[in-house]
Amino acid sequence: MQSTAAGMRADGRPTQGEPARTTETVVRAAQIAQEFPGVGLDDDVQTAARVIARCSLPGVVVTGRDWRPRGVLSACDLLLGAMPGFVRESPSLALIYDERGADDAVRARLTRPVREILADVPVLVVDGEATAMELSAVMALARSALVLVRLADQDYGVVTVDRLLASLLAPV
Repeated sequence: MQSTAAGMRADGRPTQGEPARTTETVVRAAQIAQEFPGVGLDDDVQTAARVIARCSLPGVVVTGRDWRPRGVLSACDLLLGAMPGFVRESPSLALIYDERGADDAVRARLTRPVREILADVPVLVVDGEATAMELSAVMALARSALVLVRLADQDYGVVTVDRLLASLLAPV
């Protein structure tokens, strides 16, 4: 059978010793990264909570005074930060509060600056060339639904778990 360029036969099968050519696109972090709402390190936690709730987001980007991202604060990390430390360590201790006292205790902790919560959260950053597997590993191991993307030492955007999954499920 006659061969064509790039090691392919006229019928589309690879010539012997050549890998099959595919039309599949490799998912890279920079391709699926998007702009994302943010809050400042000095904003209160309540501001971050409002942005997350209003926009139905899995979290927010936290920026410094220079507007550069310093990390991501997931909704779960925000909730953990809104709890007293003894309740985080032993959730059954939440029962010591009456209903009104529980709400008041959480609301009081929402007045703290975001930097106090972010100090306990690892900064999740991947390179723009990171593959779907790398993104999945970072997000799953950190139990975070979003991760910062940097490309050539520049902040590029954010990848969310729903965007990652959508890109993997999209027809090729």
